[in-house]
Amino acid sequence: MTLEILMATLNRSDIGFIDPSIIDQVKGSKRISLLVINQCTDIPADLQVENGRIRICSVLQTGLSNSRNMALKLAKEDVCLFMDDDCRLLPNSCETILKYHEKHSEAILTFQLKDIHSDRKLKSYLPFTFLNNKFTIGRISSCEISCKRKKILEKNIQFNTLFGLGAIYKRGEENIFLADCLNNKLKVRYIPALIASTPTVTTGSKLIADTGYTIGRVVRLMFKNYLSGLMYLTASNLLKFRNFSTREFYYYFKNLVRGYAG
Repeated sequence: MTLEILMATLNRSDIGFIDPSIIDQVKGSKRISLLVINQCTDIPADLQVENGRIRICSVLQTGLSNSRNMALKLAKEDVCLFMDDDCRLLPNSCETILKYHEKHSEAILTFQLKDIHSDRKLKSYLPFTFLNNKFTIGRISSCEISCKRKKILEKNIQFNTLFGLGAIYKRGEENIFLADCLNNKLKVRYIPALIASTPTVTTGSKLIADTGYTIGRVVRLMFKNYLSGLMYLTASNLLKFRNFSTREFYYYFKNLVRGYAG
């Protein structure tokens, strides 16, 4: 098996943004390559690189989901790992990902991330492997996701371009993507292994009252069954009242329901 890192970035005019941890693993193994989709909104799309196992494709395009979809279509390797340009790979993590994909037949394997500034894991992770379902994929972020490319393309699964940074709704694209995988009978397995580090707070991750509508829309697209989705929406958000004043939480939850009702 081979692995291709699919990186999304914005307005780059040279290759200096690629972290050395990524370059080292690409150069260190013939089984690993890198594909960067460089979306150019403020500069010409002049940066085009095809240097061995490193490719950079600059495009006049916006939206993180558009970038992910283009990368999946242009990728060449067996396994794809989604990555943001502010992530760092941990030593030998690509080989670790390949090892687990060779061991497990599931189309999607998700892994663990750590805080880039410390040894703390990005969130609380369970210490054992399991198969995800609609009620567990909501906690998964895009840089935890790796997939067997052909299985995704065979089912014609794509990221919803209305969701994600640069789109109408700024979050949730990875959760809708995983729900579409489950709807298409593809399995999503969690692996308790660290693969990369990332900033604890990333763009679009801070929870504020106005995000309630978007989260409601995301959950509605994740669940075919209306009542199951409503149960998940309520259970997964009730404890968040601790992040808001009573007034803020009221408007946040009101927006959740509005978004879910569509």
